[in-house]
Amino acid sequence: MIDVESKRVRWAFIFSILLGILFKMLFTEFMLGVSYPLYLTAMYLIFLYFFQPDVAWQSSFGWFLSIPMFLLSLMFAIYEQPAFRLINFLLIPCLWILHTLLITNRRLEKTGLLDNLFFIIDLLLLRYLCSIGTPFKLCTAWLKQQGNPQTLGQLGKVVIGLLISIPIFLIVVPLLTSADSLFRQFIITMPTWSGLLSISGWFINIVVVLVSGIGFFVYLVALATQQKEQLVEPIALPQESSHDQSKIGYLDFTVGVTILLVCNVLYVVFVGFQVSYLFMGANGLPDGVSYAEYAQNGFYELVKVSFFNLLLLLLSLHFIKGDTLLKKRIINLLLTVLTISTLFMLYSAHVRLQLYEEAYGFTFQRIIARLAMGCLLIACGVTLYQIWKRTLPLIKVFIMIGLCAYTLINVINIEHWIVKLNIERYQAIKKIDIDYLTTLSLDAIPTLAAYAESEPELREKVSRILASYSVDDESNKHTSWSSFVWSRYRANQILHEYVENEL
Repeated sequence: MIDVESKRVRWAFIFSILLGILFKMLFTEFMLGVSYPLYLTAMYLIFLYFFQPDVAWQSSFGWFLSIPMFLLSLMFAIYEQPAFRLINFLLIPCLWILHTLLITNRRLEKTGLLDNLFFIIDLLLLRYLCSIGTPFKLCTAWLKQQGNPQTLGQLGKVVIGLLISIPIFLIVVPLLTSADSLFRQFIITMPTWSGLLSISGWFINIVVVLVSGIGFFVYLVALATQQKEQLVEPIALPQESSHDQSKIGYLDFTVGVTILLVCNVLYVVFVGFQVSYLFMGANGLPDGVSYAEYAQNGFYELVKVSFFNLLLLLLSLHFIKGDTLLKKRIINLLLTVLTISTLFMLYSAHVRLQLYEEAYGFTFQRIIARLAMGCLLIACGVTLYQIWKRTLPLIKVFIMIGLCAYTLINVINIEHWIVKLNIERYQAIKKIDIDYLTTLSLDAIPTLAAYAESEPELREKVSRILASYSVDDESNKHTSWSSFVWSRYRANQILHEYVENEL
């Protein structure tokens, strides 16, 4: 087994981190020259230090590969031929892998090409992936010698929570920045005004150093495990007590609270923008940004974020548990903040959609979005009750809400409401999208005809819409009774009367 507490392994890890620093220094400008052979030499010296007792020093094909490998690396410092530089850039890593594999594993000198290929695949996939935890195990062993293991364990859980929050941020932040132009500007300019620009530069440098250095160290460990025909010793976990075993299948309290806390900070900042700009009108908006332009977009993105938050609430209610009253209250408080933030987003989406409808009219998608927001509002109310009472079968309740909403959508004849709301908008501001109304189905015809009779000033516009439909008498005559549809029959009757009146 690889002993992470051995002096040779620890020094190899330190040298690998120094190699990462050298990588950052040599390849900052992404120009390959004398830096390439220098870096290869440094990498080779660390390799020889790590494998000094195990390297086969006698002449062999493996050692022969080192000659073209170093000569080709020198060509980066001598010649500028683009084609050869590209080929060498791809070939030298292959020579390095084969060379290090052959001189540390004597058996491979006697095997065929296919066997060598199998060992390379085994090294780069299975062994490398199994060895990724070794640097962290090495650091954990050192930290346990320096500090309190319980504190370090909690710190590790916080880090896990932050790592899990990254994909959540990758989903939510683009939606929030698309929904609010000022929030997007805030996110873009935040590194500048907060001083994070210089911090982010240092952070990127540290990431480059760690990835390159730790990546090389993991390769050394993977090569050592393959040479000894064994995997890295798995990280030993403490035995679970009967109390801990009862929580198997649940997310750790510290990890879950970290995720919820990070999400809540993001949402509270976003809600702050909604309160300060959207709900207070034009007061406080930057120069050149009108209230209508700011508010009319983003409602679809906010609905998507609200759906995502509802899913996050469901998962949190199920998987995050507290074993004490204080922990339970902390979880409930964080879930309540998340729910209230979602309600603010729904209200913001409602205001934006209302302004958008006033400017551009009502469509099928916008009516559906409004109904979806109504469902989300009810679901958030139910979730808020469930957070503190924990008595409802939440999934069943959500299914019932969804089924009732979908049934309602089918029953109310949405196109009747589309026509009604668009004509009411026309009566208020004298604007109507005739082209869109002509795309509606036959379900809209009775409402259109009713407004044509009751509103003389609308008769000409509605007549243009009715004229876009065709009378399907043949369909009424030859369709069997089993295919009868009331809406189609009624629409054809109205259109037939309309054609006769026009004639």
